[in-house]
Parts: sequence; C-alpha cells; structure tokens
Amino acid sequence: MYKKLLSHKDKQGVNLLVSPGDGAFIIPGYSYLEEMKLFAQCGISNANILRACTYNAAQYFGDDNLGKIEANQNADIVLLDANPFLDITNVTKISGVMVRGRWFSKKEIDEKLSAIKKKYNN
Repeated sequence: MYKKLLSHKDKQGVNLLVSPGDGAFIIPGYSYLEEMKLFAQCGISNANILRACTYNAAQYFGDDNLGKIEANQNADIVLLDANPFLDITNVTKISGVMVRGRWFSKKEIDEKLSAIKKKYNN
C-alpha cells in the first residue's frame, strides 16, 4: 500500500524526502540507503531519489544555499566511482568526499571507519 502511495505521489510531482535515519533501532547511513532502494522498488527514478536526498531536503529546511552544486553555494560533495543514475546502489561506490572544503579520499574514510570499528569492538 505504501509503495503504491509513494509512487502515486511521485507521479503527481510531490517533492519526496528520504529520511536521515534517526530514531531508535535505526542505523544512520545504512537505513538511508535502504530507503533509497525502497524508493527505487516503487518505480521512482534514480534522479528523483537523488533529488529527494539533496535538493528537496534543503528546500524543506528552507536553506537556499544547500542541495545544489552552483557558484556561491555551500555543498558537500561525494565523488562516486559509478553512476547512481544507472543504479541507485552505486551511491555506495565512494571515491572520496568533500566536506566543508576538506577532501577525504576513500583510503582516509576507510581508515577512520576502521578506527571507529576497532574502538567499539573492544
């Protein structure tokens, strides 16, 4: 039922949002990707899914300086090794991330994640 409703609203031009993944029993990041995959299963285009994660979210919060890549905008950027317009799961194929003007390579990200994992596994 929800899948049909979501698909119907998308076809009507409703600006969809993907949840940031907060709340009890939710793993941020993982749940975000799972929701993106559910959107795809509903027949929502990958372009609209990406828009729901970026531009629509910025618009919802009323911030015209976020959610788009343009001159004089604030933007964190994820550089991918594969095209998410072809397969939404390609958003997991991260080459690097630009956050607040600082570049983090895939290697740096993996090292940071490994350190976090090690810290919490002990």
